[in-house]
Amino acid sequence: MPPPHPTASPSHSIEGIVDHLVLVTYHQHTVLRLAVTADDATTEQAVTAVGTALFGVQPGESLRLTGTWTHHPRYGRQFKARTCERTWPATVRAMRLYLASGMIHGIGDTLATAIVDAFGEQTLHIIDTDPERLLTVPGIGPTRLERITEAWKTQKAIADIMVFLQGLGISAHLAVKIYQTYKDTSDDPLQTVRENPYQLCRDVRGIGFDTADRIALATGIPKHSGERLKAALLHTLTEARTRGDCHLPERTLLARTRRLLTDDDPATADILDDTVLRQALDTLRSHGETVTEELPVPATEDHNPARDMGMVNVAQQSASPRCTGPRPASPPTSSA
Repeated sequence: MPPPHPTASPSHSIEGIVDHLVLVTYHQHTVLRLAVTADDATTEQAVTAVGTALFGVQPGESLRLTGTWTHHPRYGRQFKARTCERTWPATVRAMRLYLASGMIHGIGDTLATAIVDAFGEQTLHIIDTDPERLLTVPGIGPTRLERITEAWKTQKAIADIMVFLQGLGISAHLAVKIYQTYKDTSDDPLQTVRENPYQLCRDVRGIGFDTADRIALATGIPKHSGERLKAALLHTLTEARTRGDCHLPERTLLARTRRLLTDDDPATADILDDTVLRQALDTLRSHGETVTEELPVPATEDHNPARDMGMVNVAQQSASPRCTGPRPASPPTSSA
């Protein structure tokens, strides 16, 4: 008689504030200590949480984890996280732990306790909407209030991006990169993510077309969007450049872009017509992101005469250093 199949461990959910990171490996496996934030906890209960789902989290973040309890032979009881969701602290204890974590510059453990004692469950709402009321808390003057307010704006902006992206499986460290890219510009990071995610391909290192496309389609940007087609064309050129292909024939560029965007939707064929893709390419050219040149194509063995043909090339400011120097004679191409 075959042995019975082992039963799966039951799934559990825990919430808490990240106290500190213990280990983050190259393969994104993360080990951290989490201060559990149940209001009925009689002690400062902390647990060890592990898993790649935790990659990118920072000390002080409020998390909701789902997963299973396991027992490590050396390190004891651990929570193996399957999913990780960023949340705003919802209980008085969670708010105190969050403020005391160092995430909000200017607030330590003693001051966090004083603020939460003064405002209770309204603490974060007051910091967000009426921070002047913090001046009634002993130890907070105008200078410290300014530091707290600026730090809160920063953390709230990052958290808003994280919460928006987490349902799409976008890692937290990319959310931080997005914020860091736009924080000193006039662009609102969250607005850029929502309204023009393809801009992220150009601006944020580590975000390529696939990630931006996933964000865009999830937010309702149509498949036939001009921004989508332009981003796909530039992505195809960039991919060619990484393989050392500084020039692509225009027909090859269009064919590769078409393959990139092809899916099971019958309507997709209409937006991938050469005429539509060439219109997107013309727009890139008019904006100075690509240029058209006439390059010589030599005579071939089957007696086709030498001739000049139009080539599309990425504008010089966008070109890779690997693509400089004399141009080889080749068929009409798009250059990365």
